[in-house]
Amino acid sequence: MKKQLRISMALVMLAGSAAFNLSCVKHAPPDKVAISKAQPLKGNGIYITPDLNSAGEVDQFIARCKSMRINKIFMLTKNTKGEVNYPSNHYRVSAMVDDFDCYGAICQAAHREGIGVHAWFVIFHEGAKDPVPIIEQHPEYLLVNREGKSNVEQPTWSTVKPEYSTYWVCPTAVGYREYLKKMMQEVIDLYQVDGIHLDYIRYPEEVEARQYCYCDRCKKLFKENYGYTLPVNDVVKNRYWVTQMCNNVTNAVKDFADFAHQHNKLISAYVFTDYTTAIEAVYQNWPWFSRYLDFIIPTSYEVSPAYIHKMAAMTKAVLHDSCMLFPTVYAAPVQRRSADGGVRWYSGKPDDVVTTFKAWLDEDVDGVVLFTYNLMMNRDYVSKEQLEKNIKGIREISRE
Repeated sequence: MKKQLRISMALVMLAGSAAFNLSCVKHAPPDKVAISKAQPLKGNGIYITPDLNSAGEVDQFIARCKSMRINKIFMLTKNTKGEVNYPSNHYRVSAMVDDFDCYGAICQAAHREGIGVHAWFVIFHEGAKDPVPIIEQHPEYLLVNREGKSNVEQPTWSTVKPEYSTYWVCPTAVGYREYLKKMMQEVIDLYQVDGIHLDYIRYPEEVEARQYCYCDRCKKLFKENYGYTLPVNDVVKNRYWVTQMCNNVTNAVKDFADFAHQHNKLISAYVFTDYTTAIEAVYQNWPWFSRYLDFIIPTSYEVSPAYIHKMAAMTKAVLHDSCMLFPTVYAAPVQRRSADGGVRWYSGKPDDVVTTFKAWLDEDVDGVVLFTYNLMMNRDYVSKEQLEKNIKGIREISRE
């Protein structure tokens, strides 16, 4: 069952309480909140869904991290269904969590080896099937489409294919952001994590053409800032509307960044690499909000090593000077975007993992992040022999 969950989660992300491992749990929060923050270290990273079954599997994972010169782990904490991957007393716990506290075991083993752990939160994405209590209690937090229908009436992407149906929360829902910060607080109180990592910190892709968001909060903000009433059917007014949507996301990023820094934690975000697409399609103006982050992780899934140079130049040109850069690559040669060819895409050959990794390091980035360990261990994509070859190759090209 765990293997099925692991494979499913890796591809989707392409994005009762159990016993704690008490040696990794912080029994009490500090008496005083530290305002200063730590500094991120250069070096590689890796994403993981914490579904390992034993201390032995955790030790093997950490050993592989060390072999690839990885010094930061991004551990899935809240998933796309709104569930948490640790034994919480306050939030719905994922089915993968059992009596073995994998989350705690990874924290403990990683810190023993000097590897940082970042709590990876899926921010505005929620499950439409059997939604978590916060969504049941506050459906007003959800997106409203151009026709005035809430996600409850017409889930996001449901008009594309019913099986794609999902819920998204509007970043303007301050109550939901407070809910997430309480979840982050629980993780900080229970485990020694080094940072908060934001994923899905955006609106959904506009596959349905300028559908979101027209909730009462967005209408009020647009009226206050520009004087116009949503929805609009005017080229100029729509440009302002895009700016308002971007500002909604940016305000949420700053909110979470302030929370993290008040707790002396690093803050980072996964973003679309092409900033034009990020702004236009999902209202993710990371060239601006990177000033609030310690580092950023732009995607480069399936990108040809030959195209990385252009991508790196564009990213560095707009990234805030204070924000470090750790691009992410697939840990297996999955082909989805690249299946039809094109100069942007890689070939899907087994060695593409290492060659793409090297292409980024050649651009003098601060490190490269693999997505994900679970995908790397999936034998449908990576043979045992290729796994060892990839680990060795990454080690040889990475900085000490």
